[in-house]
Amino acid sequence: TMQTFLISFFIPLMIRKRKALAMAAPERRGDELKDGIIRTAVVAGGAVAAQSAVLCVVALYKNIPLRGEIGLYLFSTVLFMLAAVAFGVMLGSFTRRLACFAQLYMMCSNLIIFTSGLIFPYYLMPKWLSIASRIFSPIANIAVELKAVNLKGISWDAAWPQLAGTALYTVFWLAAGGIMYALSIKKERRLANATE
Repeated sequence: TMQTFLISFFIPLMIRKRKALAMAAPERRGDELKDGIIRTAVVAGGAVAAQSAVLCVVALYKNIPLRGEIGLYLFSTVLFMLAAVAFGVMLGSFTRRLACFAQLYMMCSNLIIFTSGLIFPYYLMPKWLSIASRIFSPIANIAVELKAVNLKGISWDAAWPQLAGTALYTVFWLAAGGIMYALSIKKERRLANATE
């Protein structure tokens, strides 16, 4: 979901909006920003709905018992999509060409999955790697919790530590990525003014 969301929608949107915000008159910048937020909310909300539907269909088709509370699953999925948006804002702040981003992401996708805690538990990883994966990867903060919700039926109490970690990740990278993106817009504006 995150790969499709970032490559097919969010990073291209960030590239286009950087140019639009750099060229827009000051009174139009708010409208451009609002348009980007609404588009992101619609697509991310659709991704959450699609994930839920696919999970239910696979559970019925493959006869997998889903034991978790649906409210906790939906909340976790929404939080994951917010973390993916925060990750995308940070990546979008320095991405200029989608093809380069897609190649780099595809090369790193196995690393992202292997360090998510699903394949190798954190206690089997070197300490520095488990810390780095939680700092940089939105999947690493919530994947184990989502798996436990679906297959083990954990409660809100057991899920809370990873939910809190994902929320902290989201707030940090949204703020840091937002600052980096604002600086990239200023740089784009300076380059556009210099070429005129």
